[in-house]
Amino acid sequence: MDAPVESDAVPDRINGVYVSNIEKLLTVLQLRVLKVLDAHRFFEEHTRMRNRIGSNNLTEALSHMGRIAESAHEMTEEQQREQITHLEDHLRRTMMESFELVARARLGRLRKDGIVERYQTQVVPLALRGKLPNIKPLEEIEALERDTRHWMEEGRKRKHHHRWEDWDHGAECLAKACESANELDSEMRKSVGAAQDYRRNQLFMWLAVLALILAAAGIGVAFALA
Repeated sequence: MDAPVESDAVPDRINGVYVSNIEKLLTVLQLRVLKVLDAHRFFEEHTRMRNRIGSNNLTEALSHMGRIAESAHEMTEEQQREQITHLEDHLRRTMMESFELVARARLGRLRKDGIVERYQTQVVPLALRGKLPNIKPLEEIEALERDTRHWMEEGRKRKHHHRWEDWDHGAECLAKACESANELDSEMRKSVGAAQDYRRNQLFMWLAVLALILAAAGIGVAFALA
């Protein structure tokens, strides 16, 4: 009996998953997952809150991988590719929305803590009179606000694009929004602190002057009665 002829043909599927889709999936995991996880951690480290939106998106991403593995034999090549597309979309959301949420959290906290209002009512009038020379100039604070909103808008524009290149660019824009929002948060709080110190020092100075006046008045009365 002739020995069976070994085939050199490459299988088009492995465990039901088309080889082309395996290659696509591995490329996504190789190039994207670590970057996405870094963004996920970035949110939690900078807000000290659990990134629920990021966690939900990561769970959804894994569910699409599970669906391919579980139902591969029942899927066409295109149906499998569609699951990978959904996987990419959830990874993209985790990456981009984590940066966006940090920037939004910074701006929201400034308003929630009353820093924006105190900056406008306490810092601006003193700065315009040149009483706070050591704080960041008003125009630079305004520039930080504009930059934060500009980078957030540029990042948001790219959330609905369809290429990783656009998503990466969008994530970079949102990361820049985080940086400028962080700086804005820090500088506004320093400015408010400086304004409060100035007013406190002014109060102490006037109290000291008043004390001297009262002391002088007391001495005058004592001499008059002597």
